[in-house]
Amino acid sequence: MTPLEEETREKLCQLLELKENWELEGICGHNGIKAFKRKNQAALIKLILEACEKKPDLITQILGEGHGQSGMSEVETEQQPNVSWWEKPWNIVTGIATLIGLAIAVIAFTSKKQNSFVIDKGAFEKVDDAYNILILPFAPLQDCTAVDTHMEEAVKSRLMEMSRQDGLGLQVKFYQGTKCPRDFVEGREIGARLNADLVVWGDYYDVCSTELEACVKYAVVNQVAGVKIEGKSPTEPLKLSQIQEGKLQGDIDFIILWTLGTREYDRGKYQQALVYFENIDMEIGNLFFLIGHCYHKLEDFEKANAHYTQAIRYNGTMLRLNPQPEEAVVFFLRGNTYQELKNYNQAITDYDKAISLSPQFADAFSKRGSAYNSLGKYNQAITDCDEAIRLSPQYASAFCNRGNAYRDLEKYNQAIADYDEAIRLNPQNAAVFLLRGITNNAQRNYDQAIADYDEAIRLNPQDVVAFSFRGSTYNDLKNYDKAIADYNEAIRLNPQHAAAFIGRGATNQTLEKYRQAIEDYESFIRLIRLSGPELQHYAQNVKQLIEELRAKL
Repeated sequence: MTPLEEETREKLCQLLELKENWELEGICGHNGIKAFKRKNQAALIKLILEACEKKPDLITQILGEGHGQSGMSEVETEQQPNVSWWEKPWNIVTGIATLIGLAIAVIAFTSKKQNSFVIDKGAFEKVDDAYNILILPFAPLQDCTAVDTHMEEAVKSRLMEMSRQDGLGLQVKFYQGTKCPRDFVEGREIGARLNADLVVWGDYYDVCSTELEACVKYAVVNQVAGVKIEGKSPTEPLKLSQIQEGKLQGDIDFIILWTLGTREYDRGKYQQALVYFENIDMEIGNLFFLIGHCYHKLEDFEKANAHYTQAIRYNGTMLRLNPQPEEAVVFFLRGNTYQELKNYNQAITDYDKAISLSPQFADAFSKRGSAYNSLGKYNQAITDCDEAIRLSPQYASAFCNRGNAYRDLEKYNQAIADYDEAIRLNPQNAAVFLLRGITNNAQRNYDQAIADYDEAIRLNPQDVVAFSFRGSTYNDLKNYDKAIADYNEAIRLNPQHAAAFIGRGATNQTLEKYRQAIEDYESFIRLIRLSGPELQHYAQNVKQLIEELRAKL
């Protein structure tokens, strides 16, 4: 760069940056300001040239007096007629060429300072926990040379801003080696070839001088099973004026947070998925659904229920339980949360809705049967489970739920038969072995009960209830040492498990260890006070028992 160009570059940088662009606006008008802000060098150069053609003294305004004469000696200057320098054709050419170079230099300088995306034809390196975003060329404009769109630049800029945020792990590349994808399939194919996780591009619509609209599209390379997570941005296509006002930022933020969230969701990292999902500032039914499902997986049933309700309000669901229609699934899942919250009537209402939307929904029949069983409506429970088994003969949970209803009706043989079938269909389900053990114990088949509890504990060594029930069976067998050992393990695993305290208290009482028995009974009373009113009637009986034991000390 010549000394003149260096000096002029400084001047132009001052005009563009230090004086808030007002002088550039005087040179090129408001469109010049917009072109500079979006680093559109072609548009800025064109506007400068057009301005200089209309008003040549603008070159002097930018470069200052005396430039263009710098190559003449002092004597030669004195001998020249008093002619403005821009009237000389050569100086006009060199002046305009200098301006073109300066415009490019200024934009490149500011672009480098604000955007550092890679323009590259190579693939991403595979880095653990990095999220690779590939920006493909946007659909070219046609017959719209007078319009300054720059959606592509706005997308790049926002993605680079987000890539600098801690914790996102974004890597961004702009790939010039292909055309705009025709569809999501082609977008995914290009992304897979270049080791990308997410591919972003865009289309322009309704091309005309004032009403051009644009829309960002994206494709996720590695699809999350059963979850729809790609498409265009959630808003309608944006007009250019809206893009210039920054409304594209919300779309870009949505795409990144949404795809990162679904990636963590697919990995089973529901807490991390919530961090991304809950930072999306949009009211979208599908988003409410996935937030609800994350809370459901984390067993926060109240929050799950609230978000499923929002998903229903906004008509959104994302999880497919084939072949069930999506709108039935959200009612089914909300029904499950009601059941966990012991609101069985409301659960039944949601299962009714799911079944009305999908009469072949075996899961909904089975779960409604479970809710009826919890309300003591055992025959209705059996009827629903019968229908679930008719619709899905290999459905182990339906056999288990029907077995529970038979057990509560004290039809133990039928209950055992259903548990046997459930175990045959799913021999890794520890809960069914536990239930069959409880039923065997009720029939005084203690050895079979112990065998079932053993298998339940083998499959799930953290099963507090299995230890507690096995302790009870050992107590019935008068094997008190093993009973105490099982109760101790249940309490170690869960110090809030009231049933283990009452069981150990009973064994200690049998062993005439009255002080230990009193301590266990007092712990039981303390814990059931925290568990709700349904167990409070036991407290009075245990208090009376404590008084009787104290009298024996």
